[in-house]
Amino acid sequence: MSTFINKTGSIFILLTLLVSCSMDRYPLTDFGEDEFFTSEENAKLAIIGLYRGDMVFNEPEYTPKDWWGYGANVLLDGVTDIGYDRRGFTNPIGQITSGGLLADNNNTTPLYTAPFTRISACNRFLENIDRLGDSDEVLRMKSEARFIRATSYFYLTSYFHDVPLVKEPLTAEESNNVKKATRAEIIKFVVDELTEISELLPRHKDLPASELGRATSQAALVFLARTYMLNKEYKEAAAVCKTIIDWNENQLHDNYQTLFYPAGKSSSEHIFAVHLVDNLAGYALPQHAYPIKDAGWCLVNGSSHLYEAYEFRDGTPFSYEDARFNIDNLGADRDPRLDYTLIYNGATFRGSTYICHPETNSVDKIGAGQATQTGYLLRKFFDESWTGDLNRYGGITPIARYAEVLLMYLEAEMEAGTVITQTLLDKYYQCSKSPCGYA
Repeated sequence: MSTFINKTGSIFILLTLLVSCSMDRYPLTDFGEDEFFTSEENAKLAIIGLYRGDMVFNEPEYTPKDWWGYGANVLLDGVTDIGYDRRGFTNPIGQITSGGLLADNNNTTPLYTAPFTRISACNRFLENIDRLGDSDEVLRMKSEARFIRATSYFYLTSYFHDVPLVKEPLTAEESNNVKKATRAEIIKFVVDELTEISELLPRHKDLPASELGRATSQAALVFLARTYMLNKEYKEAAAVCKTIIDWNENQLHDNYQTLFYPAGKSSSEHIFAVHLVDNLAGYALPQHAYPIKDAGWCLVNGSSHLYEAYEFRDGTPFSYEDARFNIDNLGADRDPRLDYTLIYNGATFRGSTYICHPETNSVDKIGAGQATQTGYLLRKFFDESWTGDLNRYGGITPIARYAEVLLMYLEAEMEAGTVITQTLLDKYYQCSKSPCGYA
């Protein structure tokens, strides 16, 4: 969030001091809201805390701590058919797909508990901010807290279905006796909240550069469309996506590769994203993902399924039998997003060649110690000109992009029974064959 959110590290030191000053006067289970919620500036510190949630900065995120952290948005690709965690099927990520998933899995448990931490904080924020009056900034912060609470419930009901629906602070006794709401009740709450919030939050065009990362109307609408899609209400989802498209305030970035670099944070394609800052509030994705030659841990492995999904440059399906397949250059004549996303044997990464062939003596050869297990490692997100602490990279974690809106609109129309004509594809399926490499 630039100057608003990117000072997270310093601000949370201040918040800690503010809380500790009152520890001799308030029970440890309570927060001194009557002392804290005395100004809009203090309320802004609190809203930053709501955005942050349980995300980890300046150290490795060994387990997913929050739905908006890189652990959930990148590392958990290891449970899908496009990724693989090189630690295999005995670690908690591998157990999710190997049949060994248990209730105490430390990669899934936080993704249930973290949203409730946010929800509790949002409820307390909303209970106390009214004492500051009804200025435009107060109304906006209330809307942001409701946005964060509603998106937390979106994630909860998406993955855990029936969960407690808590809309106000609870006492310890009340929290121990709360009942689950049905998924239908959760979805109705999320839809109602996001519909109203979308009319209260500022539009993307009105967001100052210094506030990038704060929620906008478009951000609320993206999550609203996702909720409709989750509930198979396709006409409603299409209408919401069409609203964002018709506003014409977001566009596809002109370079897919740099969109995910720190320099791409200001792109209007990013409807909602977590913005990090070198050293102050960075993340350790480079430490997790870099090859051994660059002091990384090689954890984020692409699968052969992902490699094969990238078509040839002319749009025809990839095949190992095609004469254009080049074993000495695995990205030759392919969709350019392949080279922007993965590194493979013989590719240049950070100024030197990545060698993973199992018959070499390279430190990165497949199967050797902590090296890759598939041969494909992550290039996406990394500005290779950057040098710094691998645990403090000021990158970006995209949460919602305009490209998703275009594709979700077409999917919703198709699911609703609309005939997808070439005219419709030409209008909304942008850049499918252009150098920007979108599909």
